[in-house]
Amino acid sequence: MDFKVFFSHSIAHVQIRGIIRVEQKLIMELEKEVLYKACVLTSHGDDLTDETRRLKLSELGADEVLIRTKAAGVCHTDVHFWHGNYQVGKTKDQVVSFSERGISLPRVPGHEIAGEVYAVGTQAMKESRLTIGDRVLVYPWAGCGKCALCEAGNPHMCSVSGQDLGLIRDGGFSEFVRVPNHRYVFKLPDVVSYEMGALLPCGALTAYSAVKKLRPVVEEIAQVQKLEVTVGVIGLGGVGQWSLKLLQCVYKDKPIRVIGIDISQAKIDHVLKQGLVQSTFLLDVDKEQTDEFLAKFDNQRFHCVMDFVNTTETFRFATSLLSSSGLLVCVGLHGGLGEIQLPFLVLGCITITGMYTGSLTSMKELLDIVTSCSLGPPTITHYPLHEATKALQDLEKGKVMGRGILTF
Repeated sequence: MDFKVFFSHSIAHVQIRGIIRVEQKLIMELEKEVLYKACVLTSHGDDLTDETRRLKLSELGADEVLIRTKAAGVCHTDVHFWHGNYQVGKTKDQVVSFSERGISLPRVPGHEIAGEVYAVGTQAMKESRLTIGDRVLVYPWAGCGKCALCEAGNPHMCSVSGQDLGLIRDGGFSEFVRVPNHRYVFKLPDVVSYEMGALLPCGALTAYSAVKKLRPVVEEIAQVQKLEVTVGVIGLGGVGQWSLKLLQCVYKDKPIRVIGIDISQAKIDHVLKQGLVQSTFLLDVDKEQTDEFLAKFDNQRFHCVMDFVNTTETFRFATSLLSSSGLLVCVGLHGGLGEIQLPFLVLGCITITGMYTGSLTSMKELLDIVTSCSLGPPTITHYPLHEATKALQDLEKGKVMGRGILTF
């Protein structure tokens, strides 16, 4: 490592005759170990293990940035990773495992990360404006950096050699995180807390990307047809709540009626109390509720639906209620199979699309929106780092009203 570059701000005011002495001191500092706590997944389905780890600053790669974690979000993707698979069929044994994707254990989970810059590699120091102590969030979907998708700003879609934090590299359930490149580190605006910053690059970014997908339909219905746009939001947890907030901000000048849908009356009451929806519908996945919905809403169908659950049951419900030229954005990863009558897909000009997190450009846009619209985070439930397993359990059982956050 080029120590003079790494600590160039420390050497700047030293006379030439003193450089050797200063470099020796810096080398000693770099050889010091950082001891930190981490929660490690060693076997899928088991409790996370508390570990004390060591890192020499001299081990930091030239492109890397070392972050001292201040807040780490707990996401449903973490729950899937904890169990080791996604359900992809009708039965619980029809799954795709993380090991089939080349992801191995042990691993520190957690991809929703905010903190402060602790150290910067030599190349990252040259190419970025990061300084020690900067308040930052981490975009966790790191790609190879060389393929066409990465060069276009879409590292989350990289299929060459992804380096996703919390999955392929150690993540945020730890007091320190090594980020592979400075391009994945964004400075936090002063008005954004560490807790909110941790939630932005996954839950909020995913919701924002889904909300952006609605624009062509919203523009057509509102501006051309001069009608109120009916938008359904299935799943009123953390990501669903982000979408409700962003709908109000992104389409504030459009006539939109938002219907919040969930299996939990408590979550429905929660978003109603916050004024995030105009209408709600309590979903019963064991019943066929198309006629019940149409009766309640005067035969009004959805122009757009964002499904943040995405199971066989929610897919069936959403597609049964799409209007002509309707749009369904599938976001959740709860799993299952979706069936649709293909002639109606054609005759109704229905669009079904998927949405997975978001691009680096969308991340920048989201930070601007959060600042300009003064958006606050969903309801937050706090857990200390050593209760990471409990946080995963509570999220899986639906006990987290908005978003879980590990605090440091």
